[in-house]
Formats: sequence, structure tokens, C-alpha cells
Amino acid sequence: MASIPNGNDILNAALDLHDRGICVLPIRPRDKRPSLSSWKCFQKNRPDRATVRDWFSGPERNLAVICGAVSGNLAIRDFDHPESYGHWAQQYPKLARSLPTVETARGHHVYFRAGERQFQELSPAGSRIIELGDGELRGGGYCLAPPSIHPTGRRYRSLIGLTGNLLKVELKASGLVECWSNSPQSIPSDSNPSDSSGTADTLHVSGDAEEQAICTTLPTGPGQRNRKVFVLARRLKSLRPQTPVKGWLNTVQEWHRRALPVIRTKEFSETWRDFVIAWERIRDLDFGPGLDAVLKSADCIQIPEAAGHHDDPKVLRLIQICAALQATAGDKPFFLSCRKVGTLLGVKKSKANEMLRMLQLEEILVLVRKGDKNTMRANEWRYRG
Repeated sequence: MASIPNGNDILNAALDLHDRGICVLPIRPRDKRPSLSSWKCFQKNRPDRATVRDWFSGPERNLAVICGAVSGNLAIRDFDHPESYGHWAQQYPKLARSLPTVETARGHHVYFRAGERQFQELSPAGSRIIELGDGELRGGGYCLAPPSIHPTGRRYRSLIGLTGNLLKVELKASGLVECWSNSPQSIPSDSNPSDSSGTADTLHVSGDAEEQAICTTLPTGPGQRNRKVFVLARRLKSLRPQTPVKGWLNTVQEWHRRALPVIRTKEFSETWRDFVIAWERIRDLDFGPGLDAVLKSADCIQIPEAAGHHDDPKVLRLIQICAALQATAGDKPFFLSCRKVGTLLGVKKSKANEMLRMLQLEEILVLVRKGDKNTMRANEWRYRG
């Protein structure tokens, strides 16, 4: 177990980050929750130096950094597994030696700068937190920073410290939006491991929607294959629902090749059969390719009188999205999961669930049929606003 950080260590680290233009946040000791009653205002405005000193001069604290424009477009690649970080660092040694890197309780955080445009290319819906198969890419929210102590007792430790300005990185050329959980199998055979520029053309990037679907659905251990195949099928069907199932044969073969090291069922024919069956059963496409049109139409929807008492912009946006989804579905119910709401609104899944439940109790939404975790089927709703 790590010892309690010296108060001066936390204070000095917080002031150093602040002086480098990074927005910091006080966190409860050995916790991940802010010690402030509200911290959202600091996503847009940095506190002054005196406030930072006041925050961290008191009792024991953890320290976090807020990602995004408020911190000069700070982004963090969160590698959940040391092996994933190691594979990336092997392929991109120059970046691995140059970018500030933190050892976390489970893996590594890599710090860099990436602008809004790059995140929009990765997530047209506007999410600043991109889930990857072996961690996350964070351009929003916050992350614990050294010398904080994780709830498990592990101390965050700086491996490569900040020296000067953060390096701006082009995500599509850095490998930082790859899923490296099954590398080196995920590296094409004609890629050049000795290329230290980190710009190999043969490497897949997450801007490719199919590659993103593969990376985010790869199993991490035995017993997950069938469920992950179902999720892969739903994501691919959401991308291009009109494509016949046989049109995805090469994609599923690539998924199977990368999954082979950890799955028990080695025969591809078994995985393909499960994919075809899943494809036929899937009805809820998790929005699919019409998401942008739904979100655009939601902008024009007026908030109903029954919801006039709400002043939370995220709740109001959820109402608009539900109204737009109902308009798209016509007289049929629409599918909407807590996970998708969380992604669209930039909130945790538990918070999204609370928001949906509140609108249900207010009779703005009606739950037609509860979702099924086993089949990955989302809840079905009707909008009555």
C-alpha cells in the first residue's frame, strides 16, 4: 500500500500543473470523487492560483486534471492494461519517449494535446470520451494525477514528467486511438516496427468505423466470445443496415483473427454462424447511420409545457432527442439505452438512468419494454411530451 502523500507534494504538483496552463481539481483522499460540491464550472474556467493553493493547502487530498479546452486541449490516452501500453510504445518509440506518461493503478496515462476537430472526426455525436477496447481516449472529464492514491491503495507515479508545453498530436498518425489489447496480432504483417515516426500507413486508425467496431468488441478473456460477436453484429448493422450479412465476411474474419489468442472456440465457422444468427435477430440498431439526422432534427424541437420546469440543459437535450427519435419511429416505440444516453450527453451511465427514470415518472416517457442484457437489447420507449 502507498503511504499518504506529503501535503507539500500534492500542493506543489497542483501549482506546477496550474502554472503550465492545466486546470486542476481537488479530489477526496484515496477516492475519485471531487471534494467540491460542484466542479462543472471549472470545465470552462480555470481557478486562479490562490484558489488552487487554498484547495491543496488543507487536509489530505487527491489531485485531478480536467481535460479539454480549459486545459489547452489536454487529452489523455488511458491504457487499462500495461501490455497494451507496451505494444503501443514499441511501435511508436519516439512518442513514447516524448509524451508525459503516468503509471496508474492498472496501466498508464499518456498526456498530449488534441483539438476539437479531431474528436469530432472520431465522434460526430460530440462525445469527448472515446471508449476503446483496452481503455479510453479522454478529451473531456477528468483523470487522477500524481501523486494521488487510487482507492485500491496504488499511487499514481510520473514516469515521464511535463517539460515545457504539451506536444500536439495528430490522433490518426499516433496509434493512440488504436486498440492494442491483442497486439502484435493487430499489427498488419507488412507494417514496419522500426519506423519510429509513428505514421505507418498500414496501421488501422479509429477514424475507420469498421476498425473501431472491431477494436471495441474484442474479448479480453475466455467466455466472452458469443456476447462480443453479438455486439459486433449490432455495431456493424448500425453502420450499414442495408449491407447483406455476407458483405461483412472479411470484417468478421479480421475480428476472429485478433480474438484467437483469448477465445476457446477456435473454429471460424462457429464465430461466423453466431454472427449471422445475431445479424438476423437484431432489431435495435442503436441509432445507426441516421444519428446525425436525429440530433440535427432534435435542435429544432421545442420543449413541451409539461417539462417547462427543467433548467438542466442535459435534461432538456434528452427530451429533444427522445422527441426526435419518436418522430423517426412514427407510431412504433424507439430503442434507447442508458449507455447511449450517457455517450450523447457526456454523463455516467448511472446518471443517464436517473434522467430517463425521472422523465418516465413525469410521464414524458413511457417504458414499453425493458431491455435484456443477455441479448443486448435496449429499452423500448414512447415519447409523450
